[in-house]
Amino acid sequence: MTLRSSKYADRLLDKMLEKHLRAFGAVEIIGTMWCGKTWMAEAHAETKINLSNTGIRSLIEADHSLAFEGGKPHVIDEWQEIPSLWDATRLAVDAVAGEREIYASCMDSALPEPVRYYRDSDNLEVDAIIELRDGRWAGIEIKLSENKVAEGISNLLRLRNKIASNPLAQNPEPAFLAVLVGKTEFCRKTPEGVYVIPCTSLTA
Repeated sequence: MTLRSSKYADRLLDKMLEKHLRAFGAVEIIGTMWCGKTWMAEAHAETKINLSNTGIRSLIEADHSLAFEGGKPHVIDEWQEIPSLWDATRLAVDAVAGEREIYASCMDSALPEPVRYYRDSDNLEVDAIIELRDGRWAGIEIKLSENKVAEGISNLLRLRNKIASNPLAQNPEPAFLAVLVGKTEFCRKTPEGVYVIPCTSLTA
């Protein structure tokens, strides 16, 4: 369900925006003041934050990763209030999403679309599921900072438990579970068996 208002009138640019949202991890909508940029963005989004709100802006300045919380597509309105969010968004999208597709597609048994986003009716979300032709799978969460790692681990373990309890699952156990982190000091494996990996350690 989107934030689309019942009063919203379809625009010529809607189809272009939908196409860009399918192709890219983030889309910037630019235009003159009061031309309806936010109005259009909301028509395609599930959640939104507005950085013109000083309380919200203070929180995001302290922890950029909070700007990306919520269902997707997710609108960050007035992002220019915190210019450093541009780099944070690039890190979350370009340095991770593009590379995970490349790595996954290089595997001999990769499906035509080897990486998918997961969300279910229990509001469980996982950023990337890699699935191979033989049923093997892996789950990956993507977080900007170390203080969000625990949340990523929790989501991955919920997914693992859910699939393990499904008698129809071809491969109930994952090949691996991992949290990719924008800023963390070292790679490690948690007691639960989840890998925590800095994005900077990814190489072609």
